[in-house]
Amino acid sequence: MKLQLTVIVLFLFTSIRGTPYRNGVRIRWKPLGSPTHPLPLPPQPQPPTPILSIQPQTPIVNVHPESGDPEGRIIGGYHATTGQIYYQLRVSTYKNGKYGFCGGALVKYHSVQFGITAAHCVWDATQPKNTVMASDVRIIAGEIDTKSFSRNEQYRDMERVVIYPTFNNDDPDHSDDIALLFWKEPLTLNRHANIIPLPPAIWPDPARVVISGWGSTNPDTLANGTGATIPSVLQVLTIRTWDNKVCRSYAALDVDVTWKQMCVHQAGKDLGVCLGDSGGPAAGYDKKTRKFHLAGVLSYYLDKCGSRSFPAVYTKVGAYLSWIWSEVDIYSYVSFGNDNEITKK
Repeated sequence: MKLQLTVIVLFLFTSIRGTPYRNGVRIRWKPLGSPTHPLPLPPQPQPPTPILSIQPQTPIVNVHPESGDPEGRIIGGYHATTGQIYYQLRVSTYKNGKYGFCGGALVKYHSVQFGITAAHCVWDATQPKNTVMASDVRIIAGEIDTKSFSRNEQYRDMERVVIYPTFNNDDPDHSDDIALLFWKEPLTLNRHANIIPLPPAIWPDPARVVISGWGSTNPDTLANGTGATIPSVLQVLTIRTWDNKVCRSYAALDVDVTWKQMCVHQAGKDLGVCLGDSGGPAAGYDKKTRKFHLAGVLSYYLDKCGSRSFPAVYTKVGAYLSWIWSEVDIYSYVSFGNDNEITKK
């Protein structure tokens, strides 16, 4: 859903996942693609949608009224304010001669900063390990409005991109849709760009999550990108999570939702995600730690954008902690050497 303001090239990373039918109508299971972008990402209102603002490393939660431009939405969301979603990354890619964007989250393990996004955002079947070249990926941190340069933006080119080894872009279940992004020069952490903690190793799905992205705001956007309306301002929404058993039966699909995935849905309301929101973060509040943690990154949605009848599915970050820790250690060893302090902290 972020990046540099230069040439705009329209394209979408889209594909149809399975073709279940409902009431005689084919339902399309859509991994979220990337609309075009500039080159450089329950009925109950309690708890209210939070503003996540920080002193470095310390989130403070305040109430944010449901306000803003009614036409500017993730689908049914509102404009983010400066420093609100401080962990949001805009991930820019170049593959097959086209530019695209996804969302991501800024995290840290030991002393290593890195990004987490969806694997399909950086999938490229023409490259070794089906992964886009690191030199063709860039992140922007601290960005809110893609049409306005605020001097809060920080740009980093990637040094290493890692897709979860069993991810297959042709898998209709879209399992293991997670990837890590590593850059060499650390970002300057401040109220505009900062870390969201990884989730605890054992952590039940939060009842609600805060989702964000620069995906299409038009609920009638088609899988091929027709009708996509890309907002310049980051969109934010609080939405309910669903138990996976309920999610599977509710969706009545020929795909499986595993324990490593998390469903979000607001029954009876056109709220949720759309094309271009891929890889974007879902932040959940942990009452024990009294902090927001990265609960998931967006993988795919069913039927239409922000569907009132069908869920969207996030990859559950907590299910991949061992792999994440291992990859950070490998990156630290390769990039900094075995005796570097990063590997010891």
